[in-house]
Amino acid sequence: MEQFQIVFYTKEDGTQPAREFMDGLSQKMRTRFAKLIVLLREEGVKLRMPYSEYLKDGIFQIRAQQEGNIARVLYFFWDGQKIVLTNGFTKKTQKTPPVEIERAKRYKADYERRELTGMKRPVTFDEYLAEEMKNPAFKAEWDALEPEFQIIRAIIEGREARRFSEEQLSEVTGISPAEIIRLEEGSANPTLTDLKRLAAGLGMTLRLDFQPIA
Repeated sequence: MEQFQIVFYTKEDGTQPAREFMDGLSQKMRTRFAKLIVLLREEGVKLRMPYSEYLKDGIFQIRAQQEGNIARVLYFFWDGQKIVLTNGFTKKTQKTPPVEIERAKRYKADYERRELTGMKRPVTFDEYLAEEMKNPAFKAEWDALEPEFQIIRAIIEGREARRFSEEQLSEVTGISPAEIIRLEEGSANPTLTDLKRLAAGLGMTLRLDFQPIA
């Protein structure tokens, strides 16, 4: 499957609002957000709640939750396989402030105008991630999140293949809908039994892989 290219919207003065927002997040939240953006790169328009949500007028948002805070970055699709990250904010409530949506719409219009008239190549998310990976603390947090995101990927792929709703997945696994949501959000602490039931319900085999520490 062809992956999407993700870039940061850059204003004419060279500033990158979404990147600057991510840089201001805590280490844990920034790493979680980067993991979710990798999911967005892989899934594109197929990524849905609780990770991604369509807002209005071509604007979407990707959401990451950590310790009660919900960080969000707004984005739009451009020219088929490109995703442009525009701006971000942190808010405890579920509702996205209209002012943030309007800001994203202005950035989208500006990007489209300058893309058509010729603009400097924007910074890609892959370049950002490669730079972040040089930070040992970021890399350690990235690796620590990998088991959690393997579960998230399995749920995404399994639900997509079988067209399951959360309720249907709950029925075939015996795991409550609330717990399914927590698993999707990465806020659950599943037991081995939960993982076995989840794998069986998704038509998958659970495999544990112990690796020596490098």
